Amino acid sequence: MRFGDFEIDLINGAHHKGNLFTANDRMSNFCILEPLATKDATSLAEVMIAALSPYKELLHTVTSDNGKEFAEHMRIADELDVGYYFAKP
Repeated sequence: MRFGDFEIDLINGAHHKGNLFTANDRMSNFCILEPLATKDATSLAEVMIAALSPYKELLHTVTSDNGKEFAEHMRIADELDVGYYFAKP
């Protein structure tokens, strides 16, 4: 395994108040947590790109679930120059 293969997700707070973007490197368990005001795809893409940009040279793949909050996956893949994959349900 190698550093730079991230699994990402969105955690919703109790009563849908607050959201947390999570990115976890599969090899090292290095974890990035970023708060989100809303869970829409545009906000998530902006936060994700900002959070992972410092590691752009080390990134290889990103894997997410099939939630609608990841609808801007093509933008994310393009801006981070990373392979983007979806987990099989």
